[in-house]
Amino acid sequence: MKYIIKYLLSKVYYFVYLFWKLLLKSNIIYQKKFNTKIVSIGNISIGGTGKTPMIETISKELTKNNISHCIVSKGYKKKIKGTVVVSNQKQIISSIEQSGDEPFMLAHSLNNIPIIVGDKAEAIEIAIEKFKPKLILLDDGFQSLKLKRDYDIVLVDLSRKFNNYKLLPLGFLREPFSSLKRASLIIFTKSNQRTRESEKIKKMVLKNINQSAKTYDSNLDQQIKRYDFEKQCFINDTIDLETPFVACAGLANNKLFKSMIEKKYLMKNNFFLYPDHHNYNAQDILDIKESLKQINSKILVTTKKDFYKLYHDFKDYHIYILDVKHDIQNKSEIIDFIK
Repeated sequence: MKYIIKYLLSKVYYFVYLFWKLLLKSNIIYQKKFNTKIVSIGNISIGGTGKTPMIETISKELTKNNISHCIVSKGYKKKIKGTVVVSNQKQIISSIEQSGDEPFMLAHSLNNIPIIVGDKAEAIEIAIEKFKPKLILLDDGFQSLKLKRDYDIVLVDLSRKFNNYKLLPLGFLREPFSSLKRASLIIFTKSNQRTRESEKIKKMVLKNINQSAKTYDSNLDQQIKRYDFEKQCFINDTIDLETPFVACAGLANNKLFKSMIEKKYLMKNNFFLYPDHHNYNAQDILDIKESLKQINSKILVTTKKDFYKLYHDFKDYHIYILDVKHDIQNKSEIIDFIK
């Protein structure tokens, strides 16, 4: 019965999607244009494709090539209304509560790159007026149909089950595969974590994209780092394979985080897994600390995104992060394409 309800709702979702497309095609919905190049990094699924690490990777490559740019994001789950400048080329000028966890994390990882969150159209206008960039990286912009983009980079996760590639709520697709005809460029993420079903996903994507759209593979690299409270930065470090610790995360794909930890370490460690963008409360902190006490450990392993919500409460502990990065094949070609 639950399946039938989800199936029917997914059909309703599809007809709403078609109606929205019709409005756009008929010019009933106005697409706002900008005098600066807009490059969207998005997907057709909900969470877990690695958009934020991809934005970080591409931003660093743009910086290497001396291409001035800003990052614009909705700032999901930020606690104040309106548009907020997170970082202004010189310093971070907003809190994690004001900016949202992912833009705040990016602000720490990307020195001197302006980041603006809020209503995307308004944030783009502020970015252009204040910082005059050559281009704007638009976070999660593939569904921002009211905004004219110059390039749409779409990420497709190869590690997921093919059967889950169905429209919401039956699966996790926000748009059908046919929407990929709008994509300028496809990046297949987690190529080094392929499953037997990955080729089915790839085949479906290639069947639905424009002939002019280029495709690239990206491997997911992982590294354990420890936060040095004295130096106030992350340093390369390791945890002994048999050392007990507690791990926690609030991601769209917690299963991947858990499996990465379990493959790396021999001990059966305690995990606290929360919904994506989870805001840790006092009880969460107590639960994690109690779990650490029970195994007589002072080591907490988390994600970079969660770190900035936890470190104030764990200054007497050793905090490690599982740092995840994209290793894109031929990334110089992508930069040449969008710059």
